[in-house]
Amino acid sequence: MWITSDAGTWRLQRWSDRDVMQHQTMRAVFESLPGDGYFVQVPRMFHLNLTDVPLLIYAPFGRSVGLFGPIDAHRAHRIVNAYTLAFFDRHLKGLPATLLDGPAAQYPEVRFDTRRP
Repeated sequence: MWITSDAGTWRLQRWSDRDVMQHQTMRAVFESLPGDGYFVQVPRMFHLNLTDVPLLIYAPFGRSVGLFGPIDAHRAHRIVNAYTLAFFDRHLKGLPATLLDGPAAQYPEVRFDTRRP
């Protein structure tokens, strides 16, 4: 499972076009997986939003200096936790995880793709 952002958001972080293209190789890897996979794309989420840092540092300050994306820090945290827990529930515990079955109404901003060859 990949949890990432989109190219437009990477450019907001001042990534070069070369870096954006290299980062997009993860999509190509996803497309060529021999087994199941999930591609979770969260627009407006910067790299540090994948961590707890935005919850520890005053989020508007972090946003103003370019550390965190425009997404609300708590919203990003909920999304990352929900998809990570669903993945572990399904693949480590063998439990149902309907969040991994397709797009979720509770996270309409998330672009979700699944691969089941």
